Amino acid sequence: MRNLISRKWIAIHLAKSVMRSFLAFLLVLCLVVAPLVLVEAKRKRKEDAGDSEGREEKLDVHKKLIPNAYDDARNAAGVLPQHEIPDPKKNTLMKNMDQRAIAIKAKKLHDQGLEKAMAGQYAEALPGLRAAVRMWPTDTGFLNDLGVTEMRLGMYEKAKWRFLKALEIQPGFDIAQDNIKEIRKFMSEEDFQSGQGKYPQKHFLEEPPELDPEYFMSLSIEDDVASPGILGDTPICIRGAAQAWGWGLDKLTPEHIAAKYGKLTADYYPHNMKEETVHPMFFPLKDAIEQLSMPLEGYMNLDTSDQGTYIQWNVDEASWRGLLGDMDAQLPPVFEDLHWTSKCFSDQDVSTFNKNVHWKMMLIGEKEAGMFNHKDVMRMGSWQVQITGRKLWHICSPSQDEFVYGAGQVNTFRPDYKRYPKMINASCYQTISNPGDMMYYPRDWWHQTRNLETPSIAFSGSIISRHSQKEFAEKMRQQCYGKGNVFHASPEHCAKVDQCIRDWHQLYEGGEGPLPEMDNAPPLDPKAKTAETRGAATGTHDEM
Repeated sequence: MRNLISRKWIAIHLAKSVMRSFLAFLLVLCLVVAPLVLVEAKRKRKEDAGDSEGREEKLDVHKKLIPNAYDDARNAAGVLPQHEIPDPKKNTLMKNMDQRAIAIKAKKLHDQGLEKAMAGQYAEALPGLRAAVRMWPTDTGFLNDLGVTEMRLGMYEKAKWRFLKALEIQPGFDIAQDNIKEIRKFMSEEDFQSGQGKYPQKHFLEEPPELDPEYFMSLSIEDDVASPGILGDTPICIRGAAQAWGWGLDKLTPEHIAAKYGKLTADYYPHNMKEETVHPMFFPLKDAIEQLSMPLEGYMNLDTSDQGTYIQWNVDEASWRGLLGDMDAQLPPVFEDLHWTSKCFSDQDVSTFNKNVHWKMMLIGEKEAGMFNHKDVMRMGSWQVQITGRKLWHICSPSQDEFVYGAGQVNTFRPDYKRYPKMINASCYQTISNPGDMMYYPRDWWHQTRNLETPSIAFSGSIISRHSQKEFAEKMRQQCYGKGNVFHASPEHCAKVDQCIRDWHQLYEGGEGPLPEMDNAPPLDPKAKTAETRGAATGTHDEM
């Protein structure tokens, strides 16, 4: 019994001893390891703090380049910046938007773009930033943000103009000044100075010849046949033509056009047509008109930040006749085409023809919209009657080809003679069309336009005349049977075009002289032989 108690006591004593040793070990462990843990935690906190400071530093730098345009507290309180905004009276859409709504929409688009830019998604940021500038073009913060984003994408020329515009509005804007210094590191001095300052026109300019509207209305097809110089020698300006001819110009408003023809499709250029490389978006006419002075959204790959929306409506035949009826308008006989279209085309064929060659158009745009300097590739004469607004015209004869360079190269309203030195030797016409004025230019004449007011509406058509029918016929044959790049038409439509060409030849040439035959195309003259029929007759084929 005594031995049993002794063994139990030894076991308890041993257990207590082990427990004391374990507790002592834990105490030593805490004394040694805990300081190390604390040191590591402190180091980690310091490291995290350093990273945070680094991120904040980068963020501050980015904010310097892309600052917020508005103060959130002021906006939350309903205080809006006192900036100039587009005139609501000049745009259908903006009549329904008050100043605050425009500012809120612009800020929302800007903030969406800014968020992407801050995340390094610069290309994705452009549409929103550009749309914001378009809606609120005098906000220096918007301009600066867009300029920085374009600069980071290597678009130095565009970015340059954003910063310069911001400084024009706010000369003391230090952030824009800093960004100007930064962008000059990436541009040559010549490139940076290019386009700045004034570029006055120094080449010879004069007003185009003018004709009396009553006299022009009296001209007949027979007069044109007998005297091709009437519509071939020079451009013609007829002042007050529409009023003299009894056209109701006030009936053709943007609202009327949108209401009656709004479901039809138009070529919509929210980015203007000042450059040869631009391509349209296809919009219902009503939507395009409503967004004339303020595109609702930014569009990827389209710079919509500058004023100059342009709408080109290629008018079908039924709508063309409808527009004439809306104005109670009658065309001069030399501008009318029913005398030949009714013989070789059905109603649908006429509309197809109109669309293919842009034969009949309604041109609607805002101030600064216009067409780059060019010739009409289909080589026909064309006319325009100004319905509303004013338009600046610059027109040069084909004899001036060597001086005006290529299509879209020289801005004839602001020519850079240093870059295009031959242009100073050009001799051209320049004038302003007012509402009711008609401007006509013959085939192959260079022309550039710029709207001077918003809205600008022009009614435009092309013509067949003694001076242009042969060249236009050749172009039509090339499109139908050659390597045409203007339109693609069915064989059935081209067969009807061929019949029109025969009719033109008979009307304007009396059936005398050769028709515009073409290899690999059906002969216009039954006696003519194409390359294929010549090869069949001789057993050989022409070399290409």
